[in-house]
Amino acid sequence: MSPNIQQIPRSAKFRACFIAPLGRKLIIADYSQIELRVAAEITHDPRMTAAYHNGDDLHRLTASLMLGKDMDSVAPQERQAAKAVNFGLIFAMGAAGLKGYAEQSYGVEMTLEQAEQFRNSFFKAYTGMDKWHRALKKNPPTEGRTLAGRRFAFSKNAGLAIFSNSPVQGTAADITKKALGMLVNRLKGTDTHIIGVIHDEILLESPDETADEAAEILKSTMEAAGNSILKSVPCEAEVSIAQNWAD
Repeated sequence: MSPNIQQIPRSAKFRACFIAPLGRKLIIADYSQIELRVAAEITHDPRMTAAYHNGDDLHRLTASLMLGKDMDSVAPQERQAAKAVNFGLIFAMGAAGLKGYAEQSYGVEMTLEQAEQFRNSFFKAYTGMDKWHRALKKNPPTEGRTLAGRRFAFSKNAGLAIFSNSPVQGTAADITKKALGMLVNRLKGTDTHIIGVIHDEILLESPDETADEAAEILKSTMEAAGNSILKSVPCEAEVSIAQNWAD
């Protein structure tokens, strides 16, 4: 069997079906908020950049800015709403789109009025993001490049969502590809193997006795790849060692 790993749902009941063989472990790592970090790099947004350098939780920060409360008092559901706001608005969603996206992707219900309020607060707080979107609308580009230099062309019907999405997602993809290329060399001569790549997530399989070492190699390689492309925003990878993909 050759299941389509790229389309396996994130639900634990599906991922738990992927189990490392006896005596081996899965090493699972993904980039932390890679799209937001890339967007911060592209836009030079001062508040986002400072948050990442300070090690702040950007979702909690956004919630505090939208709701006018201290970060320490942000509730889990409020952080979840801010997560939808962050990932939705960097790609220029309108209020109606944000409302639907928050409910469908994060289980957060908001009224259209709340979505509009959150949208206004977001761009007031993140001025670099606001300037970037305004510049793209004022002078729509015909082509662009990722931060790694890869060129892409826009169709005549492209709008702000495509103009903002392509360089961000494209750069994130470049970072993952660079990490994979580096991993091939760093894992050479070991019994650890790359077994899957899903968006910004990389899976390795390693013997039990070298799992910790493999996890460190994976984390350091992914971060080195990201930091070679992102010059002003630190790149972080989160890694875990597990018996199955859901752990």
